[in-house]
Amino acid sequence: MSTFTPDGVPTNPPSSYWAIQNLIATYAELVDDGDFAAVAMLLADASFTGAAGSVSGRDAIEKMLRDSLIVYDDGTPRTKHVTTNIAIEVDEEAGTAVSHAYFTALQALPDFALQPIVSGR
Repeated sequence: MSTFTPDGVPTNPPSSYWAIQNLIATYAELVDDGDFAAVAMLLADASFTGAAGSVSGRDAIEKMLRDSLIVYDDGTPRTKHVTTNIAIEVDEEAGTAVSHAYFTALQALPDFALQPIVSGR
């Protein structure tokens, strides 16, 4: 049984909690690298909600990213994602989990200083 800190973080979280936190971080890195195929593989068994709605499955996730993000000559969207307020609920017995987080994407271009371009939950 886990106990929690006053802000709701488990003091002894199960390994699945850390796996989900790592998945969130890996997602941000892969998007910033412009590796949408790897994002799709990472989330192949998940439902993904983005600006264009919700999709499921590797092909649909990769298509959504390719259709909705601009990729520059260096092969990236020239973004840096910052993820905060990560909330993860794991039900080990049921084998399920739900997570939510806030994100801010920053972008810089040669004629565009580094600044937030989108944020959400």
